[in-house]
Amino acid sequence: IVLGIFVLSKNKTSIKHITFALFCLAMAIWSGFYFIWMIADTKEAALFYSHMLMAGAIFIPSVYLHHILALIGLDLKKRKVIIVSYVIAVIFSIFNLTPFFITDVQARLSFKYWPTAGPLFSIFLLIWGFIAIYGVYEILKAYKSFAGIEKNRMRYVLSGTIIGWVGGATNYPLWYDFPLLPILNIAISVY
Repeated sequence: IVLGIFVLSKNKTSIKHITFALFCLAMAIWSGFYFIWMIADTKEAALFYSHMLMAGAIFIPSVYLHHILALIGLDLKKRKVIIVSYVIAVIFSIFNLTPFFITDVQARLSFKYWPTAGPLFSIFLLIWGFIAIYGVYEILKAYKSFAGIEKNRMRYVLSGTIIGWVGGATNYPLWYDFPLLPILNIAISVY
């Protein structure tokens, strides 16, 4: 939240700054409720906070893509792609509150309450992965056209993006009872 406010305070009208601040907000919602979910002492509370953390996570890919496209100057040209990604996020947000998204929480590995993916969650993850890869693709494609400090900035954004997405992806195998701890979760803060 502090990073988002700091960036936004530099230019409140720039779409690059606004989308980065929104990205930080979505991450803050996800990580804040992630913490609360991890310390929940009842199954009902853990399930509720699992849904709440996903309320932030659902918008991370869309805001990320919007920010990347604005950063490389393609936000107006790719406006329809951005709108579709937000519409998809809103649809998943509606289903997030149902068992179609998260069916239950149960003990897994060292966790007392870990979410179980519902049938729509798999579709969400596919779209999440597609948007992440598409954003990286757009950065790589645009990278060649940048020079000097802008090229260096894109290198940092690209590196942080890849580290963040890979770190975030380690959260989801356990949703499907695959015994992989989300140990790279901390890598998200690199982005």
